[in-house]
Amino acid sequence: MTIIFFIGRLILGAFFLFNGYNHFKNHKNLAIYAEIKKVTRPSLMVYLSGFCMIFGGLTIIVNRFTVLGLMALVLFLIPTTFIMHKFWKEIDVNSKKSEFIAFTKNMAIIGALLMIISIG
Repeated sequence: MTIIFFIGRLILGAFFLFNGYNHFKNHKNLAIYAEIKKVTRPSLMVYLSGFCMIFGGLTIIVNRFTVLGLMALVLFLIPTTFIMHKFWKEIDVNSKKSEFIAFTKNMAIIGALLMIISIG
């Protein structure tokens, strides 16, 4: 494994670890936000998404069960992207821009995760 791949693994894994930790640390606020976005069982979903991110991030960093962790991340990101970041429904210009950025970021991450899954 090249050093570049190793560094990339650390960065990507840390991204998901940090965001997963944030779902537990700021659970109350994120559950309120999820409820505003009309997520079913928002409190549970915030915990579940946090778990998926921590699990996926750890598998990437330690390079064990990686495909399983990547699949968990993809399965978390697809519905999250389309439920939480409906930029096409926003009326306010700033909200529309913000949701569009979050939507496209998540789509790019999904694409990268799928590419990594494909190489095993």
